Amino acid sequence: VFGCSLAYGVGLKDCWPNAIKPSKLSWPQLVADVMGRKLINKSAPGSSNKRIWYTLSKFKFKPDDIVIISWTFPNRHSIISSPWKVHDLHHNLIDTDVSSESYFKDIYSTYDSYITSKLLIDHANRLLLEKNITTHNLIVEKYFKHVMGDYKVLPLYMGVYEELYPRALDGDHLGQEGHTAFARDLLNA
Repeated sequence: VFGCSLAYGVGLKDCWPNAIKPSKLSWPQLVADVMGRKLINKSAPGSSNKRIWYTLSKFKFKPDDIVIISWTFPNRHSIISSPWKVHDLHHNLIDTDVSSESYFKDIYSTYDSYITSKLLIDHANRLLLEKNITTHNLIVEKYFKHVMGDYKVLPLYMGVYEELYPRALDGDHLGQEGHTAFARDLLNA
């Protein structure tokens, strides 16, 4: 699984207050458990679609892998300054992060973020298609569906679950009940 904090499980009891490793209570782990598969959760809190694409593009896939890409908000951005250093920029950090402030005040464009996300999604899916890897795409909100291009997206949107179920311990992310429901619905999709 590749994604942001929503796939990582930030805020769940084994991933709060310190998110050192992905939660064993998050929907990716619940899905893997039911499927009887080993989970490799390459999600990272705060990831942009660029970071998700970059992490996926460096991963060494095996022929029988099943990949779920949980694409995040297009307005997030990352600066990749070396193979091991990624700086995530967020509009909600403009008061505390100089790079985020500069980017969102001087450079950011909604239209550009959608085009960039569409390119990254296309490239990631083409890479996996070339390797004949089973791939499932998710997007955080239905209104970002247009960035998917011609790629099929499973009709499950984390934003809907965040409205229906209680929040996690951090008060921001989806709680355990929501992760359980999301996993159940993903397995039935």
